[in-house]
Amino acid sequence: MSAVVPRGIRQGKLDRRNAVAARFLVSSTFTLADLIESGVHEHPGRVLLHYGARAWSCAEVNTEVNRWAHALHALGVRRGQVVALALENRPEFVFAWFALTKLGAVAAFLNTQIGGRALAHALEVTGAQRAIVGEECLPAFDTPEMTERIGNGMDASHFERGVIGR
Repeated sequence: MSAVVPRGIRQGKLDRRNAVAARFLVSSTFTLADLIESGVHEHPGRVLLHYGARAWSCAEVNTEVNRWAHALHALGVRRGQVVALALENRPEFVFAWFALTKLGAVAAFLNTQIGGRALAHALEVTGAQRAIVGEECLPAFDTPEMTERIGNGMDASHFERGVIGR
């Protein structure tokens, strides 16, 4: 049985959280991309991402995110475009998400456990024109429902997917 945290301690934590949250208003122009850049300048050596035995510092994450952003831009991803992400939990998910943010594109996170009509519907309602697909999620995209939906419900010439290996 876990111990009950005293009310004063709980309230103190909530007060600190609320003070931080109040700095980030909906109307603010401060974005995740700005947060990444400020983290690099303030704490370049601080570990930002752990995965297995590997750790990436703020500077290393930023370098990788910039590499991804340049590659996505070269592929035609632009500000305001919706790009679906179908990746399991791994560093490439973070790099792709942050890179899309830096480009001003919108990341549509897909449930990696769905396929068929549910996946086709998710892509349709998000308005995604492209998808970044992890190799582990690729079978869900190679189904008759997806082929039909992309061919009929979405203009296939405006839908692209990129495959990321494991």
